[in-house]
Amino acid sequence: MSSLYALAGGGPAMERLCTRFYELLFADAILTPLFHDQGEEHAERLALWLTVLLGGPPLHTQERGGFVVMRGAHNGLKITEEQRAAWAGHMRQAALDCELPLEFQ
Repeated sequence: MSSLYALAGGGPAMERLCTRFYELLFADAILTPLFHDQGEEHAERLALWLTVLLGGPPLHTQERGGFVVMRGAHNGLKITEEQRAAWAGHMRQAALDCELPLEFQ
């Protein structure tokens, strides 16, 4: 495979992964305080971001401004180590639930 993005299955896989991830996240009292509005299109934006990070097309950069925008959106949130670990755990569980290839996980 040429990238983790391709290994996962491209855009449709990123969308499934991020949709499942946010289902898990919004059920977690440790993480929900970080989000102002559960109705926002978090999964779509994360899928765009992961697409760039994992070697896919630079959609987030083109459509949303890339790293500068992501850094600005998260700056000042005072994310704790417990929240970081929960985020990573939910992402791992989402990858498992979506049955992404083990090499990707």
